[in-house]
Amino acid sequence: MLDSVWEVALNEATAAYAIERSHHVQEADQANARAAVALEEAEQARGRFADQERQVALLTEQVQRLSAQLDRAQAQNEEIRGELRKVMNQHQQQGQRHAIELEPADDASGRAGALCADACGRARSASSGAPGGE
Repeated sequence: MLDSVWEVALNEATAAYAIERSHHVQEADQANARAAVALEEAEQARGRFADQERQVALLTEQVQRLSAQLDRAQAQNEEIRGELRKVMNQHQQQGQRHAIELEPADDASGRAGALCADACGRARSASSGAPGGE
């Protein structure tokens, strides 16, 4: 009878152990599956990170090219502005010289017009017989 009690107890302990072991195996399998998923996600993240690093490197290179291009354009802009100032100064000086050159001609035509008007007035006076004529 003692043997049968021990046999029942041993069977129950073996069954309990099998159930517990099955539960732990199942948890281990789930943990391995989660680890595999996490590893796959880490690999994908590593790939995305490498892609982003390449994109950053390309963008950095592009920024450097565009900065150099902007520097050249700004230098060219300053050069053109200098040329424009030079041409505008030349134009202004030419306009001033032209105005100075025209002053004597304006004075001469003004004096000639005054002399002509004076002479015409005397001629009319003389032809009408008015006193004060020659």
